Amino acid sequence: MPQTIPHVIPQAELERLQAALLCDRDRLAVRILLATGLRTHELVALDIGDLLYPDGSVREAVHLRVYKGSRAGTRRRPDPATQVVYLPAALRAELHALIAGRPPDEPLLFTTNGAGTIHGRARRLSRFHLSRIVHDACIAAGIPPYHAHDLRHTYATRLIDRGVGLREVQVLCRHGQVATTLLYTHPSPSRLAAAVEDL
Repeated sequence: MPQTIPHVIPQAELERLQAALLCDRDRLAVRILLATGLRTHELVALDIGDLLYPDGSVREAVHLRVYKGSRAGTRRRPDPATQVVYLPAALRAELHALIAGRPPDEPLLFTTNGAGTIHGRARRLSRFHLSRIVHDACIAAGIPPYHAHDLRHTYATRLIDRGVGLREVQVLCRHGQVATTLLYTHPSPSRLAAAVEDL
């Protein structure tokens, strides 16, 4: 069965989406998805401890505990050593500021912000809640109702557009097959025109 071309959010609509997000938590969550290519379930599973070195500084590379295929019994389980996400310096600074303001006994990176507690503690943000945040921001911004996973597609396409090699994009996106990465190499008319400009 042929695979469909992923949805990619144009830059102008991306800016409108980000401007429509209602709070710092939502803005940072979307920033992380755009800057790392994390899947939504991988993002909401992150704990503060996953991001920190023993001295409290934010790691440049994060080894995921939860990722696609990580559940026991999954037919095709990827090598955990390949499940690494790299954090840009600007994003590490934002995360450090977020974590510094948290109570020392709060292990969760993203919580429901008081929308519910378990034994007096904040609940972990869910995939559904994160998807709803993105959907509602799209509606408020007056752009098509993109899915949170489209931010991952946008991340991969931006890497390709910036000239990052196919193998590097495969590793950064943690694709099991290079054929998946090839879905992001669909050339735009402007790129095709630029490619032959100096021939």
